[in-house]
Order: sequence, then C-alpha cells, then structure tokens
Amino acid sequence: MPGLSPTGLAHAHTPRTFPHVSREDSTMPYELTHAERLRYKRSQDAAYRAGEEAVTNLQAALSLAGLTLPSLCNDGPVGCRGLVRLGGCSTAVANRLAEVIAAGAHALQGEHL
Repeated sequence: MPGLSPTGLAHAHTPRTFPHVSREDSTMPYELTHAERLRYKRSQDAAYRAGEEAVTNLQAALSLAGLTLPSLCNDGPVGCRGLVRLGGCSTAVANRLAEVIAAGAHALQGEHL
C-alpha cells in the first residue's frame, strides 16, 4: 500500500494529493518562490503604509473637531491589509465623536438631496 512503512504504519511525511492540483504541486507544505515572497513583502509594506496614512488622516480629522484618541495607532498589516487600532477613550470623547460623526452624516445626506 503506498505511503505505508514495512510495519504498516503511515509515514508522517506522506505527501497529500489534491484532485485539482497537478502531481508535482501536490506535496505540502508549499514553499513560496522568491518572486512570491517579494510580492507578499511588497503587499505587506503597502498595507503598513496605508495604515500609517489612515492614522495620520484620522488624527487630522479628529483635530479639526478638537478631539484626540490617545491610543490611535497603526497596528501593522494583517493579511496584507492595513489595520488601525482606535483604542479606548473617555465617555466625553466618545459622545463628542458620536456628535461629530452624526453632524457629518447629516451634512452628507443634505448634499445628496
């Protein structure tokens, strides 16, 4: 029987095959090629930069409203996407932020009428 040792036990390194994958690509784990690693690194770098830009934009917008989120930061790329951590704030800041967002939403709705 293929994949069995003389004792009849399956080898731990027995390759797995998948019906939709050609035989030469069916061994796990798959190692990335140099080009794939470069593409992944570039997408991670772009996601990090996008997070930094989003933090800067949000800090500027909050500043216009006289608000600060002390824990606002770039939390690095996750799955090639930027992630911004908003963090905690006081109830006063949260309520003021809700007012500003609501006012902005109402203004936007008025523009589309």
